[in-house]
Amino acid sequence: MNSKPVIFFIALMIIALALVAAYRLTTNPVRQTAESQAQVQTKADQQNPHMEDPTLTLFEENCASCHGPFGQGNGPNPALRGTKLSNAQIIERIRKGKGRMPAFNELSTEQLDQLVDLIRHL
Repeated sequence: MNSKPVIFFIALMIIALALVAAYRLTTNPVRQTAESQAQVQTKADQQNPHMEDPTLTLFEENCASCHGPFGQGNGPNPALRGTKLSNAQIIERIRKGKGRMPAFNELSTEQLDQLVDLIRHL
């Protein structure tokens, strides 16, 4: 029996397996998914100019957990959207608290003004 065709076939199979392995390494779905998610996040950041807004960060850190991420209210906590309170009343409520709401007297006047402006635009 001639062994040349068998050796040629085995060599051909090894080359084919190496090509498949190389292809799978260059098209790693995990890496592509991570890269795709990073691209989507970058596009979202570019489309949403408020992502780095310090006022939104201030709201998220101090208000959103009780009043909802959009000021819509959260359970027993009232909605901020459409409030009838004056700007001065809102500032006083934030500074002194009332009922279940704690006082946030460490906020600066500028931060309070920014929060009032944000609440007005919810």
